[in-house]
Amino acid sequence: MRSRILLFSAAVLITLTFVRSRASALDAATAPNGKPEASIDLATDAGATLVKGQWRYSDTRILIKGAEA
Repeated sequence: MRSRILLFSAAVLITLTFVRSRASALDAATAPNGKPEASIDLATDAGATLVKGQWRYSDTRILIKGAEA
């Protein structure tokens, strides 16, 4: 019984190691590198218009539980 548990544990460890190394290789292969082909400055009206964006804001209050407002 103990040898079965040891064998199962070893199989799980080997499988997890293989899956982890495989995932790392895929991440490195698909990661972008080099200079971007284009960039947009969203802080300007022209940049926001280009992507049909709109800046929004909301006033907020920080409420502390148990303190008087």
